[in-house]
This record gives sequence, structure tokens and C-alpha cells, in this order.
Amino acid sequence: MSKKHSQIYPKPGWVEQDPIEIWQNVKACIKEVIKIGKADVNKIDSIGITNQRESLVIWDKETGNPLYNVIVWQDRRSSNLVGVLKRLRRAYKRKNRARSGCLFYRSKDHAAYSKQ
Repeated sequence: MSKKHSQIYPKPGWVEQDPIEIWQNVKACIKEVIKIGKADVNKIDSIGITNQRESLVIWDKETGNPLYNVIVWQDRRSSNLVGVLKRLRRAYKRKNRARSGCLFYRSKDHAAYSKQ
């Protein structure tokens, strides 16, 4: 069971979603599944939600309300910061490799390196 929700484009490169709309859709899906499956609501002890796992929303712990829209994985507002962090990472690796002789790589780099 799934329900589509709208995308919000407040500026070029920004992609957001309304967390309240998503929550309302989740609740509507749960009601529909209970109705279709004739499920006993007293026997439901959890639900699962999945997405690309790269979207972000922050909720106020006192009110339970979202502080802002969901920032979606396609959003590009932090791309400049990501570029800076990548350059810093490369500089860190070069500096520490020169000092220690250690190689720094990710597991996917290791697979490519081991094939050489």
C-alpha cells in the first residue's frame, strides 16, 4: 500500500516534502490496510516506513510538530559544502599518508584496488 505526496520546490535546486502530509498518508494507508485485511487493530504493534534514507526532517520533541519541511535526497542546497568536505578529506588523507604511510580507503575502493 502506498500513497503519493507532493514535492515542494521553494528555490532552484531545493526539493522538500510536507512532513504532515506524509504522516497523514501513512495513517490513511494504515486504515486502508486494516480495512482490506480485516486486521485486528489491537494486534498491530508496529509499522515500518522506508524511503531513500537520505531525507531529513527534524521534529520538536515537546510539541511533536516538524520544525521544517522534509529536506529530500535530491536537494542540492548543501552541494557546495559537500565539495568542501571532499577536498578536506583528500587533504587529510594526503597529510596522514605522508606522516604514517597508512592507506585510507573505503570498502568499495578496496574492491577496485584489489583487482589491480
